[in-house]
Order: sequence, then C-alpha cells, then structure tokens
Amino acid sequence: MIDLARILAANPPRSSWTPEVAHNVAAALVEGTAVTLDRDVDAGEEWISLVSGTQRVGIVSVSRPLAVLAQTDRTNVERAADLPLAAVLVPSFDAPVLVADADTLRAVFGTVIDVSPFSAEDLWFFTI
Repeated sequence: MIDLARILAANPPRSSWTPEVAHNVAAALVEGTAVTLDRDVDAGEEWISLVSGTQRVGIVSVSRPLAVLAQTDRTNVERAADLPLAAVLVPSFDAPVLVADADTLRAVFGTVIDVSPFSAEDLWFFTI
C-alpha cells in the first residue's frame, strides 16, 4: 500500500506552486504525446487530469507539487523524475493501492474517502 498521508505531509502547499506552474508542469509531462490535459478551472478543480483516449493516466495537484501517475504511461513516469514535484506511481488508476487516515484527508481536501484502500480514481473523484 502507498501511504498518501505521509506523501501529503512531505509535500505541503507552497507559495511558489501556483495553478499556472501546475499547468506548465502537467503540460511538460504530456508534451509531444497523445495525452491531453483536462481541468474545469471555473469549478475550482483541485486536479489537472492527464487523459489518454478516455482513460485518466495522471493527475497533477494545483495546490501542492504532487502528481499521481499510472505506471503504464512510461513517458509521464520518466518525465516526472526531471520535474519539480513528487510523483506517486500507481499500477493503474483503478488499482486500490492508496491509504490515508480520515483526519489527513479532511485537513488537506475538506473531505474523506469512504473506502480503504482506495484508487487514484477514487482520490480524484472524492477530492476534485
């Protein structure tokens, strides 16, 4: 299991990490690939989604230097190593491999995820 609470604690929000910086980092992850970026700015979404076809293969936080990436997308995984963010690698977005206590999730995202362990897709859905 991947302890998301520990990763969140090690990667707090930073004033230098703005939504614009997050977008630039997400764009660098997908540059030259068929992966597209998706975020509803007007809705205030927490995550920029990296989408391949109809599948989410990554998310980049707009509030902290953090990405969750599917290991199946080798390009994103390799590029993340050279970018200024912490990358959490998951086998797939549907794999329930993440854990975090309710207090941490509530403090960071204002909500809790009602399953444990949970998937990256669950994280995106419950904290969008």
